[in-house]
Amino acid sequence: MSNYKKNIILLITSIIFCLFIIETYSYIKVKEKLKYSVGKLGKKEKINNFINSNVQTLHHLKRHINIKTDNLSSLIYNKVGEGNKKVLIQGDSWAELLERDPKNIDLFLGIPNTQFLLAGTSSYSPSLMSAQLNKIRSQFGESPETIIAIIDQTDLGDELCRYKNLREIINGKVVVRPVPPGEPGYYTLHSLFSKYKVLTSSLPFTIRLIKYEILNDQIVNRIKNSKKKCGYNDILGILKNDISDLDLRYWDYIFTEYINNVFSNSDLKHLIIVTHPHKYHLNGEYVSNINNLVINNVNRSRYKDQITVLNPFEYSKMNSVDINEIFIEDDAYSHLKPDYITNYYLPKIIQAL
Repeated sequence: MSNYKKNIILLITSIIFCLFIIETYSYIKVKEKLKYSVGKLGKKEKINNFINSNVQTLHHLKRHINIKTDNLSSLIYNKVGEGNKKVLIQGDSWAELLERDPKNIDLFLGIPNTQFLLAGTSSYSPSLMSAQLNKIRSQFGESPETIIAIIDQTDLGDELCRYKNLREIINGKVVVRPVPPGEPGYYTLHSLFSKYKVLTSSLPFTIRLIKYEILNDQIVNRIKNSKKKCGYNDILGILKNDISDLDLRYWDYIFTEYINNVFSNSDLKHLIIVTHPHKYHLNGEYVSNINNLVINNVNRSRYKDQITVLNPFEYSKMNSVDINEIFIEDDAYSHLKPDYITNYYLPKIIQAL
């Protein structure tokens, strides 16, 4: 065999060996990245399809931490307790926090003959709560007789800034679309699904990894170059002033829509609306209070005799209250401390039942 042919064979062998090493490395990296993608929920196509399908009308679902992959409804609500009486709890992170502490779960389990449907989801507000309620009723066949709606002070800003342009009415039902692909936004899963699609394609692992890195750079650059929307000042800054007539009319429309949807099912007997001040209400920095808006909405509602408005915080005892025992320190959104929730806030809610 000539030296020329030997060199050609050696070159081809070297190239094949290098490609094998590169492909092996790419295989390892792709598998590592999949651990942090949608696949971490169980690497089952039905889970990804469930998420991708439901975010089309719910914008975003519950956090993916500790999701029960054999019970996909847990991405929308969790069941606690047993009994004929069903109580649905809706709201944003304030409602979501109720199911994070085992002590709170024990409080729920202590209510006889009652099953709680815990649907609290970060950044939810009446539009999303209405869309979520439709899905819980129609898709999962749940018909609660009591709904506890935890209305946070951030709900007004969320409705005006985050969801106003994503709302649609389809067949008389409200839906909230996800942020369109290519636009930055909180809780959007478009980027996650696009990355997952690349990583699980049938292409060689080296090509998958290259396409993934290119896509990831594009996403990062797009976020960096995009104007941040709906930050802290947009969501909570509105509480520092009196609400404009235009914003007030919009809130009245949204919240009345939610109340009417709650009572659109004859099984529903009682709506409990829970509000609570943020810490900056207590020092006078926040002028507007969602509690006042809710009370006005309820007083004008034809269902007002079936609605209870509950504000567990007692302003009459404000001088003797240590704010540091109520609110998480340095939390811009004034979330409540776990002990306050377990020992005071949640028991007050349960008493209203």
